[in-house]
Amino acid sequence: MNPQIASLRDLQRADRRMLGIERRLKRIPQQLEALDEDLVRLEKLLERERAKLQDSHEFRASQESQLRDEDEQIRSSKQRLTGVKSTRELAAAQREIESTRRLAQARSEEIGKIQDAIGKAESGISKMESELKTVRESAAEERGRLEDERQRLEAALGKTRTSRSKLTAGVDPDLLRAYDRMRDRLNGMAFVPVHEHRCTACKMQVPHQTYVMLRRGEEILSCEHCGRMIYWAAHFPDEVERLQAIIQKRKGKTS
Repeated sequence: MNPQIASLRDLQRADRRMLGIERRLKRIPQQLEALDEDLVRLEKLLERERAKLQDSHEFRASQESQLRDEDEQIRSSKQRLTGVKSTRELAAAQREIESTRRLAQARSEEIGKIQDAIGKAESGISKMESELKTVRESAAEERGRLEDERQRLEAALGKTRTSRSKLTAGVDPDLLRAYDRMRDRLNGMAFVPVHEHRCTACKMQVPHQTYVMLRRGEEILSCEHCGRMIYWAAHFPDEVERLQAIIQKRKGKTS
């Protein structure tokens, strides 16, 4: 087998590891942002509920003030009854007292309803505050875990890059340039195995003559469908095992 096939395969495997690590690193800021967004959303919701509660307290205070005024008005009206000189004046004063009394009674009932609503709102806010505290604690733990993961991945990425640099020394310079161009263009996958007569990247069947040449392993060929460089998977037993495991897993999902 052409030694460039093994060298290029090792390089592709290192690049796959790098790509996986880079993708996981890229997700971490997104996950951190999502944590912050969830917290901000809950905090704003709690702020709105607190503002509503404050409005309810102010409205209750206003109603209680008016109720005191109405009670005072009733007392004053009753005191004036002693100075009434005619039946007509008495009837008018009594009607005024009764009207004010009904207003005061309705307002008192309304204050009771407001107080009930305030009690429920305070209970709901207390529950929200407890939930927000739990979410903050969980978010802090998750943020710490993500930061630890970031450090671990960055260390792994550094090692993989060092390993890749060493692997490139074993690849022909012209072949390496072609591989790198293809890797940049094809989402990191430039050198892929052919298994069971198919390119594992595009899943298209390779021509018989190409397959025969791949089995010989004398040169590096390209898939006529996706353009990637290809090699025969069976040159590497572990590659065949990996691909067979993937096939079995897919069959298990569809069965």
